[in-house]
Amino acid sequence: MAEEEEKLTEENLAEDAEPQEEVDEAEEALKQELREELDKVLKNPELFLRVNSEDLTDFTPDGDGNHDTIAFHPATRYMSEPPVEWTLKIIDPKGNDFKTWSGNGFPSEEIVWDGTGDDGSVAFSRETYKAHLAVTLCDRDRELLGRSELEAVVEGNVSIANGVILKATAKDEWRIELTSISFDPDAATFNNLTDIQRREFLQSLDEIAERSLSVKGARIRVEGYANNVSGTEEENVNDLIPLSQKRAEKIVEMLIERGIDSEIITAVGMGGANPKASRSDRENWWKNRRIEIVLTKEEAGNENE
Repeated sequence: MAEEEEKLTEENLAEDAEPQEEVDEAEEALKQELREELDKVLKNPELFLRVNSEDLTDFTPDGDGNHDTIAFHPATRYMSEPPVEWTLKIIDPKGNDFKTWSGNGFPSEEIVWDGTGDDGSVAFSRETYKAHLAVTLCDRDRELLGRSELEAVVEGNVSIANGVILKATAKDEWRIELTSISFDPDAATFNNLTDIQRREFLQSLDEIAERSLSVKGARIRVEGYANNVSGTEEENVNDLIPLSQKRAEKIVEMLIERGIDSEIITAVGMGGANPKASRSDRENWWKNRRIEIVLTKEEAGNENE
């Protein structure tokens, strides 16, 4: 008897569950329909960084009056109220913060970058930097969209490909600093470059030659630099100076092929001298491996054209 009662109870429970499952499915279908209708009205907030397209490929902050600054124009869509706060960062080629602006509400109509970082250094030639804008949504928008605090950040990005930057570093002296030249490991060759890298490298040399020739009456010195990993003078003398000398000589050879008079250009291997980053700053070691093109005028008073 007890078994029959238990069986009847299970059957009754099963009959009761079927209508409940149908109700749950109907409610979920209604919710989905409402969500779809809501999506037509509530769109995800969007963030833009409007920039002159020429500045994204020809940015050369060297004081010559052409593309010396880049102006960012932030804009949004689908925000009911201004965001809580904003941050605009310039990110260097290795992903590190280079320049930062921030504030409450929404940024001004225009934010201007002159190519310098927070530490006063200038962006390298022929490198790609990224402008990254982020805003935190106001509570009302976050509530409408059902977002948590961690999901309340909206972002926008643009990439900036610098041209050759001819920086005045002293009276009648200019420098072009390049970290984008990719030599083969421990060599002065370029056998491991991809087709794209090779094309960009040759374009860089063409532009360097053109900018160098524009400084009338200047002599040119190509300086090769390396990163002193061990921090010892032995490594510097035995390895880095000879290697950087060969690399500088290779660049000289290629610039002569592009019209530079061999009588006015020389090569110097600097090894680990004049580091841009200390040995403890591993994130920025890449700045120490570079080529610098130094232009100096023999006669003071000549004008930089």
